[in-house]
Amino acid sequence: MAFTDAQAIIRVSDFKTTLSFYQEQLGFDLMILWPQPRYAVLKRDDVTLEIAEKAGHQGNSAIYISVTDVDALYVQMQTVKGGRVGNLYDRDYGVRDFRIEDPEGNVLIFGSDLEDRDTIIALKNLAA
Repeated sequence: MAFTDAQAIIRVSDFKTTLSFYQEQLGFDLMILWPQPRYAVLKRDDVTLEIAEKAGHQGNSAIYISVTDVDALYVQMQTVKGGRVGNLYDRDYGVRDFRIEDPEGNVLIFGSDLEDRDTIIALKNLAA
């Protein structure tokens, strides 16, 4: 038995604002929309996210999304409105990433492996 896929479901209290943010600011396409309870399935490239309305619920999700060119995406995301874009970092575990907080406080972490990731991890393991 093999796991084949996973999709994050983000619960939000302001469905309309959040849906608009993911479509207009982050470039996700709307695939499915249910009217009641309000629920949407969004897709960008190979990544699928789901948004579910839940009254009184706000921002406790964190989702890591692998991308092919984190530097180019970071430049593109500098114009994001309605959310907060964090700084770009090289992590000591061999990943370059940045974070975006959506209007509800959910955090999306976009990252790419550094070219020398395997070497970085091997050196960390030797030092431990």
